Amino acid sequence: MDYSAAKSGVISLTKTMAKELAPHITVNTVAPGHTVTEMTATLPDAVKKNMIEGSYLKRMARTEDIAKAKMKDLTAADLEAAVRTIAGSARSMGIVVEGL
Repeated sequence: MDYSAAKSGVISLTKTMAKELAPHITVNTVAPGHTVTEMTATLPDAVKKNMIEGSYLKRMARTEDIAKAKMKDLTAADLEAAVRTIAGSARSMGIVVEGL
């Protein structure tokens, strides 16, 4: 429950900041699903399998996926208040503020 409330809060904060700071600053949220990292590499296979089965694309995100999605955001001049989901699952979030 705490995670869902926090995720909703980040999305609401993103939308509010986008409205308040436009047109000079764009605000977007990156929401990658479970990602292949040093931390997830040590998880038991059963846990990783459960994570993958719970994602839409049936795989874990790679850092390259996140970077490619962010680059698309940076080149989209008309993008504002976007929530970018990567590898089919919005289970963790970070907020990115880009300014002039």
